[in-house]
Amino acid sequence: MALDDAHLPWLALTGSFLPHLSANGLEVDAKLDLDNGFTVETSTGNAVELIAAHVHGKLNLSGARLLSKSGSALAADRLRVDGSLCLKEDFYASSAGGRGTLSLAEAHIGGQLILTQAELVNTSGPAFIGEQISVDGAVFMSEPFKATGHGANGTIRLRSAKLGNGLALDGARLSNDSGPAFSADGIQIAADLSMKGGLQISGHGERGAVRMTGARIDGELDASGAEIGNSTGPAISARDLHVGETIYLSDGFIARGEGQYGAVRLTGANIGTQLVGTKAQITNSSGPSLSAERLRVHNDVDFSADARITGSIVLTSSVIEGKLDLTGIELVNKKGKVLNLAVAKVQEISLSPKTICSNDREHATSSAEVNVAGLTYTYFADVDSARWRHLLRHHTSDYSPQPYQQLALLLKSYGHDNEARTVLRAQQDDLRARGDLGGWFPRTVHWLWGRIAGYGYRVRGVAAALGITLVLASFLGIIAGSVPAGDTGRPVAAPASATAPPGSTCSLIERVGLGLDRGLPLASTGIRSRCDLDTYTFAGQIFTAGLWAIQFVIWGLATLAVAGYTGLIRRLA
Repeated sequence: MALDDAHLPWLALTGSFLPHLSANGLEVDAKLDLDNGFTVETSTGNAVELIAAHVHGKLNLSGARLLSKSGSALAADRLRVDGSLCLKEDFYASSAGGRGTLSLAEAHIGGQLILTQAELVNTSGPAFIGEQISVDGAVFMSEPFKATGHGANGTIRLRSAKLGNGLALDGARLSNDSGPAFSADGIQIAADLSMKGGLQISGHGERGAVRMTGARIDGELDASGAEIGNSTGPAISARDLHVGETIYLSDGFIARGEGQYGAVRLTGANIGTQLVGTKAQITNSSGPSLSAERLRVHNDVDFSADARITGSIVLTSSVIEGKLDLTGIELVNKKGKVLNLAVAKVQEISLSPKTICSNDREHATSSAEVNVAGLTYTYFADVDSARWRHLLRHHTSDYSPQPYQQLALLLKSYGHDNEARTVLRAQQDDLRARGDLGGWFPRTVHWLWGRIAGYGYRVRGVAAALGITLVLASFLGIIAGSVPAGDTGRPVAAPASATAPPGSTCSLIERVGLGLDRGLPLASTGIRSRCDLDTYTFAGQIFTAGLWAIQFVIWGLATLAVAGYTGLIRRLA
């Protein structure tokens, strides 16, 4: 039947059986009914053609069967329908070829586009082509909707589509054994994208089973209970996605992907409220489970309950303005880098170190690593500083000072000054173990600094060592008054006055003062004018050298004490 460029008040072909319908440029003033058993079956070309047609009312193909072995079942590019387009209630269409089973590229639907309980099949191309389609109402591909396609262009293709009142894929079955099952780069949805109700999607390849690069969804993206799989690439690939409200990957959501790009890829995505992943299962045996570099979430990221993750979580350079809650995550495969939060900014974080390493036995066998270099936060719920020190020391690939300093800053803000100093001492221990300090000598000096002064965070240790050294200097002075200097029997420490009676000795107090006088740098007790060491003898020279060594040690300890004290003042300030 040929109706090209015809102008009709209305048209009803309900229940008709035709070999072909060509109605390109057709204009119908009211509704067009091609429903309830309307059948077109052809072996060559398109089954039904409505290219650039204009239906002022409703276009109804509910219950129709359109079949083509070498073209589109429905070719309706640039179609204009002022009402709704209904392809529901067991509507069935099959075809072969790259032009798509249903082709509605650049079409405009003034009402709703309804494909509930419909089935589309294409053995060698897309099942539905809706590139740059514009729908003022909602689009329903649900309850259930089944589409099978083939090839890199995708089963459902909605590239740059504009949907005014949401898209529902609830309970749909979409599959493609050689490309994306749902390809919607640049799609704009003015309301919600609903992918609930047991939605099942199976795709193939690095482009992703669900592909929404640069998509914009003004409402929610709800994939609760959905199951999406791809054995050779991402389950969801949504780089630079913009969602105005919440993304739900929760309540039984399952994503299985493979490869370096992640099972769920949200690189550069912007989420208006929350990202919820409670009770989710995300699996990738050869890369990240969640790959979300440069993610921005204006509220919380919630994985607080029963989230089973096989693969790593990557949130590098992300900004989370609310709470990052990872307390409910179970990491199935604790090998390699399991968590990457490098250079991320978080208002509040909740993460138990037990998620990475639960006990000493697991530490001995686990190779799990985290990267938190550059991570900043203002609040850390229930922080366990001891386990975090262990995590930073034993479960990071390289030494980085910033994570220690960030943790210490947080503890200081809580008023836990001692814990903060413990963390900073642990940082210095890690610096010596894995940092770049040079050769053995600077490392040895650094070790001594740590043992004696706690790297400047334990000034009392320096004071104690300084006191012990002064006692040692005094003790050497006392001993010097009892050791003979030579054959004369005169002691090493003897009266310095030439008029002193022969055989006279220095008093105990004078010998103590002599030791302090010889040991203290830039200070004098004045005792050496009455009692001093006989440096002309070998024994006197030995004692003098010993006191010089003590003086050197006192110099060093005093320097550490001053540096530690002034540094402490600055830190407390």
